[in-house]
Amino acid sequence: MKLKYKILMAIIAVAVGLCLMIYQSYALWVVTLSGQENIVEVGCFNIEFIENTSSIALSNSYPVSDEKGMSGEAYSFTITNKCTVDSAYQVTLNTLNANTMGDDKVKYVIYKDNESKPSIGQLVNSAPINADKANITVTDLKESYIIASGELKGAAEENGTGESHTYNVYLWIDESAGNEVENTRFEASINIVNASTRILEGYEKCVQDYGEDNPECQIMANVDTTGSCPTVNDDGTVNVTSAESSASLICTAPDDYGTSYYFRGAVENNYVYFAGYYWRILRVNGDGSIRIIYDGTSAHANGESSTDRQIGTSVYNSSDNDNVYVGYMYGATGASTYNETHTNTNDSTIKTVVDNWYKTNIEDAGYSSYVSDTLFCNDRNMFPSEEFTIDGYVTFTQDGYGQNNTNYRWGGVPQPSLSEEEYAKFLTHPNFKCIQKNDRFTVADERTGNGSLSYPVALLTTDEAYLAGGYAGEENEKYYLSTGNEYWTMTPDHFVNRADFSNATGAYMRYVGTHGGVGLIYVIECFEDKCDIYDEEYGVTTSRGVRPVLNLKSGSLTGGSGTASDPYTVS
Repeated sequence: MKLKYKILMAIIAVAVGLCLMIYQSYALWVVTLSGQENIVEVGCFNIEFIENTSSIALSNSYPVSDEKGMSGEAYSFTITNKCTVDSAYQVTLNTLNANTMGDDKVKYVIYKDNESKPSIGQLVNSAPINADKANITVTDLKESYIIASGELKGAAEENGTGESHTYNVYLWIDESAGNEVENTRFEASINIVNASTRILEGYEKCVQDYGEDNPECQIMANVDTTGSCPTVNDDGTVNVTSAESSASLICTAPDDYGTSYYFRGAVENNYVYFAGYYWRILRVNGDGSIRIIYDGTSAHANGESSTDRQIGTSVYNSSDNDNVYVGYMYGATGASTYNETHTNTNDSTIKTVVDNWYKTNIEDAGYSSYVSDTLFCNDRNMFPSEEFTIDGYVTFTQDGYGQNNTNYRWGGVPQPSLSEEEYAKFLTHPNFKCIQKNDRFTVADERTGNGSLSYPVALLTTDEAYLAGGYAGEENEKYYLSTGNEYWTMTPDHFVNRADFSNATGAYMRYVGTHGGVGLIYVIECFEDKCDIYDEEYGVTTSRGVRPVLNLKSGSLTGGSGTASDPYTVS
């Protein structure tokens, strides 16, 4: 039997003595860990690689789904601190120049024994780049990705046993890889790098870089410690169960770069004056950039109704009769696959409006040097994907292409297989992580993002609106994103076919409502052979407000206290 793909993948540990070899077999990729005892020393760390089995069959030698890629045995290793001082480490995955398969075709998952296995894999090139490659003794090193990091408490005495962390690693080819991976080669190594000092992140890194009096550092220093912030789950999602109309909070949650510090509730100290306009800070991103949303030519109070708080109105897309139109950018109408539908080829109507405003008011006005290329999320990941039928009338296939009825992640139609608790969890657990790389919109950054934008500007997401204090079905005029106007987010909701829904308009997006709610969950009623959607008319051809969102570079806030009368300034 001739294999469709002839692909060689090898994981070869260099610095730490790990020998993990993935090599071409007739029907399987086989992973062999050499030796029953593989214990090495790196600085303060004793590292033991655990041989679960003599060989591990990953899958047939072709691209596979995340589920299959994360099945079977993992490569496991334990790191133990044997020094008497606390010490930091990084786990790196290192690729070679000799590889002919692109790094972006490979996915990995790494997690500790005391953590739940992630449900979704990551692309190799979505991991942070290791800036210090001097400690990676790999011949022909191409790139070094930091796939995990941590700190271990020291031992009570020299050569004693301090804190330990055990990791599990999976590696596979992304199922979206096509014929371009045929007859290609991929080799990599896993290394553990000892750091003599702690790895600084968040507030500590900000203080190190800019000093504790820097406005950005002051924001981070004021994270709520009273327990008033929503709790964060192990998977990075956040437990939001209602609107926040009274408290003024700074909270934290994971994002695609690290940890976000976000403003939530009736906030009155997140004003920024930049490029001749007032903005409100949404959050300090994990990369240190500062995400801001347009708020007018003058400072406006929370809930103040004013069209000055948006740059105008626009439809999201001028057509609505295909799944493509939930895209900030989109592919081919009438396509027969999800990928053809949601490739980022054509600009949405609203993207053109936002881009034109940015070019005139930011780039041409000389302010673009302050703006960071940090990702925006047009989350086209779908609601749990089994096929289901509503009252025997309408079938949702979850295909995501053409005119097939599809619910995206924020879609509101529950499946029979989901319990009320599971359904509520799915809709009320927003997060700052963008699941699919194709949906992570960036300009030049093609490592973390998709590199599809013309300018580093886009729109608010529904997740950001929820975490800022909004909620579906609840009015909230007291939090800082309530403007007295309806305005768009860039988060898809669903697509329905007119043949099945008599009142449907095709493609639907979420938006922030006049009184601060974040797009109501729609109600469906079926009579005879037709079903109607009630309560919400939020199709993409409806005209709503446009509020640009951009990211200021880390450290760019240099003055002010963040109030309406004394906004943060940028220089």
